Amino acid sequence: LTNIVKTVVAEASEGDDTVGNIISQASPEITSKMMTEITETNQELAAQVIAQVSENNADKIKEIFDIMSK
Repeated sequence: LTNIVKTVVAEASEGDDTVGNIISQASPEITSKMMTEITETNQELAAQVIAQVSENNADKIKEIFDIMSK
């Protein structure tokens, strides 16, 4: 799972909503791994993903902020 997450995040580009869509529907485990990888490698993408998730699944934002505050 970790390698898949790293690959998806590495291949993501700004303006691509794939990561945001994945996180909007993902389990807490996948959300945690993806957000950790994103925030460690690409702050601009992290902000974009949070914006996309807030539009697609606002309830997921609390989960993301809980993950990021650890």
